Amino acid sequence: LTEDVARKKTEYQKNLEAYKLARSRFEEHYVK
Repeated sequence: LTEDVARKKTEYQKNLEAYKLARSRFEEHYVK
């Protein structure tokens, strides 16, 4: 159970990083 939670947390962190990266790129292209 603990391992599963840790794995989900890691996945979440990865997705969060990817989201931030994509969002900053999007803003660079379209907000300016």
